[in-house]
This record gives sequence, C-alpha cells and structure tokens, in this order.
Amino acid sequence: MIQPTTRTRSFAVSKGIIVHLIKSQAGSLGKALMESVMNGIDAGASRIDITLDRKGYTVQDNGHGFQTVADIERYFKEFGFDHTTGEEAGRRQFGQFGLGRGQQWNWAHTLWRTRTFEMHVDIRASGLDYTLHEGLPDAPGTTITGTFYEAISTQEVLTHVKHLGELVKFSPVPVFVNGHDVTTHPDLVRTWTHTTDEAWIQAKEYGPLRVYNMGMFVVEIPRTAPAAPARSSRSPVRPSR
Repeated sequence: MIQPTTRTRSFAVSKGIIVHLIKSQAGSLGKALMESVMNGIDAGASRIDITLDRKGYTVQDNGHGFQTVADIERYFKEFGFDHTTGEEAGRRQFGQFGLGRGQQWNWAHTLWRTRTFEMHVDIRASGLDYTLHEGLPDAPGTTITGTFYEAISTQEVLTHVKHLGELVKFSPVPVFVNGHDVTTHPDLVRTWTHTTDEAWIQAKEYGPLRVYNMGMFVVEIPRTAPAAPARSSRSPVRPSR
C-alpha cells in the first residue's frame, strides 16, 4: 500500500516572463541610469561619473564593487532579492527587490567591470545567460559600459542628459554627467516645503508637486486647477430702484 506524503514545493518562473518583466519595467533611459546611481551609493561610492553619447554610455563609481563570486551569484545573477531581510537591512538605502539594474538591459548590451571580475549581458543575443570572466587585474569600484542596441540621435542624447540631471539632482553624492556636476546637496536647498527622514517635497503655488526620496526623484504630481464656482440656474436678481 502506498503511503501518502506531503511536500512543500516552489513555483518556477520561465525565462520569458523575466525578459518580459525587464522590458515592461524599463520606463526611460534616465531612470535606468538613476538605478545605477542608487546602486553606486549603496556600494559606498563618494562620486559617480556618467558619460552618454549616441552609441552608448558608461557609469563609473568608486564604491566597493563585487568582492567575490558569491557576491555576483547573490546580487547579480539572481534577478530580484529581498532588501528588507535581517541580513540586508541597514546595508542599502535604496530598492527592495534588486530589479533596477535590469532596466538597462532593455536599452543596451552591457559590460560590467568590478574588482577582478567582468560580466557581459546581452538579452537580445543570449537571453538570460551572461558571461563571467574571473582573475582580471583588480579594478576598484564598478564601471558599467552600455552599447545601445540602436544608436540614438544627438537631440535624444541632450534630452536624456537633461532628464537624468533632473532625476538625480539632489543625490547625496556628486554625480557628474558628461563632465558636469548635475547635483545640489539637498541640505543646501531652501525651497523644500516638507521633509521627512526619507523624503523631500517641493510644492509651488503654480506648478507640480515634486517628491524626492533620499535625493532621488520619485514622482511629479500635477497641480489641479481649482474648481470654478457653481453657477445658479436661477436668473440673477436685479436691484430695485
């Protein structure tokens, strides 16, 4: 007689679903690069340099980078991890699930150079397989080199540079875009209308309300026009003579 058994099993997710997730969450190139800025800050960087042209971009930080293969397996190979666990709590300021880096993969194939490692990601050519090189000369920090799948125009470069500058404007560490510091430390800004430990809010009398989280742009909420006073359906009363 066969004895019944009970086991706990985990659901699996197909690679196609993950590729779809990468593409669907990629809002703009500026936001994709902002994710790299936040990752650099989490890695202890004191400066981040970004270059952007028609063919691609580089993001370079002076943080601690990926120290071991185990780090790469945990934080690079695994697409999505919980930042809120006891082990991760306090180690990072930004993000919750480790999905942000995937936004870049929708725009470009990327080469990641960090410490003694190099990783190459090209989801169009190789899907979710990536190449890992080990034993290279030590290179402090992390440098990401992205080559666009399709070259962009000069006007698009200017638009992306401006947008990125707006997104990281109040970064707690300097961010240089094409050689220019685009940041202002949030403590130097006098126009915040409300601040908390995590958020800075700018609300102007005429214009949208902007919310920044730890210096990074979160959302812009358009100001709605005040409703016009309701008109009475009755005929106006003329003053008596």
